Amino acid sequence: MIITSNKLFLGVIIFIFFWILFYFLWYSQQMSGSFHFFNDATEWLYMDKLGHIYSSFVMSWLFIQFIVQTNQVLHWYTGICGFYFFLPVEIMDGFSAGYGFSVFDILANLIGSVAAYFQFVFFKKVIFLPKFSFWQSGLAQYRPELLGYDFLTQCFKDYNGQIYWINVSPNVIFKTNFFPSWLLFSVGYAATGMLGGHNNGEFSSIISDENRKSWIYFSLDIDLTSIKVKNKFLECIAMVLNFFKIPIYF
Repeated sequence: MIITSNKLFLGVIIFIFFWILFYFLWYSQQMSGSFHFFNDATEWLYMDKLGHIYSSFVMSWLFIQFIVQTNQVLHWYTGICGFYFFLPVEIMDGFSAGYGFSVFDILANLIGSVAAYFQFVFFKKVIFLPKFSFWQSGLAQYRPELLGYDFLTQCFKDYNGQIYWINVSPNVIFKTNFFPSWLLFSVGYAATGMLGGHNNGEFSSIISDENRKSWIYFSLDIDLTSIKVKNKFLECIAMVLNFFKIPIYF
């Protein structure tokens, strides 16, 4: 197994950073002490599950690129790292008073990780590229303890302002080289009007449950990794930024 020590160190730093971030964003005030299950399959109009798929995909892909160099066996273990990276998060959910252990979260994490791994195995690059964009919906003011108190926490918690995209090159769709390599077609999914997981409950007088709706968006985007640069650091930055979309759509 060929793993450079500096890349391994980077992986450990990323792991620790995200664990600290998750703890303070979600669990620092909610640990209940008793493990329990929770059925959240249809909560937040499926935005939560798309978030799990996206996060696991990104984590798996970045670990494949940053940690592994040549060993194919290690590709398998690292390729699904998005799954076992977030597994402790799901366990903490099981001990959290506000959540619970979700089998559907586990399945979503597995889908994201496997999607990243198989694209690496068959294409050596991302053909179907997931992206994320966010805008402040204005609904967090009604339930800041649930949807976030500031921009950073709202990025993670306010599903009303999130859009999850899947991007693909038109050259792949039409089996041609006519289009520029950096051009992507985008399809996005978003939902809003949500002040609770399944319904707005006591807040329905503010936002009626009838306002809980989802949309499909169509857009264009750019594949930053198709822009060739000689600087390795800039290549890494482009790879990370490529998973985020400017929130402009039509």
